[in-house]
Amino acid sequence: MQELLERLAQTIQNYELILPGQKVLVAISGGPDSVFLAGALHRLGYAIGLAHVNYHLRGQDSENEELLIRQYARQWNVPAFICHATPKQHALKHHVSLQVACRDIRYDWFDQVLTTENYDCCATAHHLNDQSESILMSLVKGNSESVIHGIPIKRGPYIRPLTEISKIEILAAINETGWAYSLDYTNEKNDYTRNQFRNQIIPYLKNINPDLENQLKNRLKWYQQQHAFIRKIIEQHRKELITISEEVISLDWGPFENKFGREHLPVLLAEVVAEWGLHGHEIEQCIRLIDSQPGKRMETKSARLTRTRSGLLFQVKPGQVEAATPLKLENFPQSETIHFDGREVSFTTETLSPAAEVFIQGKYLLDIEKIHFPVTIRHWQQGDRMKPLGMKGHKKLSDIFIDEKFDPLAKARAIVLEDQRGVIFLSEYRISDRIKLTPESRKIGRIVIID
Repeated sequence: MQELLERLAQTIQNYELILPGQKVLVAISGGPDSVFLAGALHRLGYAIGLAHVNYHLRGQDSENEELLIRQYARQWNVPAFICHATPKQHALKHHVSLQVACRDIRYDWFDQVLTTENYDCCATAHHLNDQSESILMSLVKGNSESVIHGIPIKRGPYIRPLTEISKIEILAAINETGWAYSLDYTNEKNDYTRNQFRNQIIPYLKNINPDLENQLKNRLKWYQQQHAFIRKIIEQHRKELITISEEVISLDWGPFENKFGREHLPVLLAEVVAEWGLHGHEIEQCIRLIDSQPGKRMETKSARLTRTRSGLLFQVKPGQVEAATPLKLENFPQSETIHFDGREVSFTTETLSPAAEVFIQGKYLLDIEKIHFPVTIRHWQQGDRMKPLGMKGHKKLSDIFIDEKFDPLAKARAIVLEDQRGVIFLSEYRISDRIKLTPESRKIGRIVIID
């Protein structure tokens, strides 16, 4: 146990996950991984709180897990924040799977506690085995090396201190301490893709390579280093490679080919078209355009790529911006995440004082009492206008896109919120001046856009 505590402390220090004096909210389910994480952080002397969601999906087992968390809170003399949820209703309301509903509810709760209780970060118990599952699933889905998905050790306020520790090591340590934990029998079912990888595919592969987790982790690190290097080269040559107009993005690979050779064009293309939202087999199709004749086209669901004399034209298909069905809000949610056309729009009610900045890293703050409900969430349409924050007059969104250099893909994905008096919000830009915060604002809303 002591050796594992030292490794955990070293990981926290190496990645600067928790700074001196910071408060840590621990996401705890009652299973061995999260119980170990909470207990280890407590032993290391961090000021922790426990955040738990009772989904009421497994009868008495769910109630016993909540009792266990409350018991640890008393034993360690730390606060416990318990959420009672109804994920089946959430899933039906938002047309998502039960698994997605549980995740939405869980992170909405963590976000709320982080804000209202002034915690600096939230620690989740993802470990080395979870990391290897994510990498392998991404590989099997056909993602290119540039977009292989692992679990980031830090993203926003969320930290994963256990990603360099294996499940076997966690179980050995927690059994040594005697800390009680629960086991979720649904993890043994193979209803979900991740469980199939965890219970069937990875055990089979480990019979061939017992060091599978570490090798996948090292391979991910290698991919990330390659990706960073290629991105650096592309950024150095971006002005001569890529031209953006209102309707299309043009890639001219001539300068790159002259400098690095034709054999490296597939690497360039894989990186660039991943920026345009292509992945897996679509990237492979795009690479085949290198050896095709000018005028050859490739179609995806939302875009058209055309081979030119020395590159590609990328154009969002007409009508794609109207594809998603608009959604309506009758009021501003206390804490809720809504899925709209492949993106997440997170709403929370703030208790903070009005902030000077209303757009910080994708977060928009506004005065809820100035909104005329209901609010419609939709894509932009020709003729849309708004009065942007800080401006005196109204402006067409089409002009905003030009002035702010929205590329065609960003323009197609832009999300608009409209109340009964007009557009009040444009994603990747700002809110309307009409709903801005003032010193008199008392009911503050926050919107976060997540890809």
